[in-house]
Amino acid sequence: MGAMPRLEHLQFVVYAGYWSSVEDDGVPLEQFPTKEEIEDLDLGLDNLLSLEQVGVTVDCTGATAAEVQEVEAMVTHAVENHPNRPTIKMDRVYEDGILSDEHKVALLQHHIEERFSVLEWKDDPDAQFISFLWMRRRLQKAICYIDCAGANMCEVEKVEAALRRAAEVHRNHPTIQLIRTNTDEMVSSSHRPDTELESDHDDSPENLLCKLQLKH
Repeated sequence: MGAMPRLEHLQFVVYAGYWSSVEDDGVPLEQFPTKEEIEDLDLGLDNLLSLEQVGVTVDCTGATAAEVQEVEAMVTHAVENHPNRPTIKMDRVYEDGILSDEHKVALLQHHIEERFSVLEWKDDPDAQFISFLWMRRRLQKAICYIDCAGANMCEVEKVEAALRRAAEVHRNHPTIQLIRTNTDEMVSSSHRPDTELESDHDDSPENLLCKLQLKH
């Protein structure tokens, strides 16, 4: 690349880890090349003869805290090596996507851990659960924490059954582990008398059983 003497301000994004939107599912397929390019970044910056300011956005998605810090240090070093010693402003985005070391290992092994609120998922069709797992094309194991707070047993079992069916139709037939949480905050079916009315047109075995439970 030839010299670009008029460029005084440069902004770019670096990816510290795996960009989950590659597969739109949190199970990474590939890592955007970052470290190798960053190591050679001083070569590209040398062509920017008038460079005065550098703005860097570090995408933390899918990276551990140590990986984010390593990338930041590499970028800083590359900019400091420029003859003009330009100022550098570094910002992080998607810090909530920083992973623990354990979570990173799990992702690379195509495992996921997800929380499902029964109250949020109880009225969703099976297709929604199937789509949720289907996007995770390489999924091998799913640990699902079923948040039972405010839900009755019928609703909890309905969500669990939908997740099992979603795993059954997944191309990899992943193993699925359902762990109930907040069971002490569950309510009885009589506390939600409209449950039967909302489910009148659902003739699945699980829902028929729920109707019988509601009637007794």
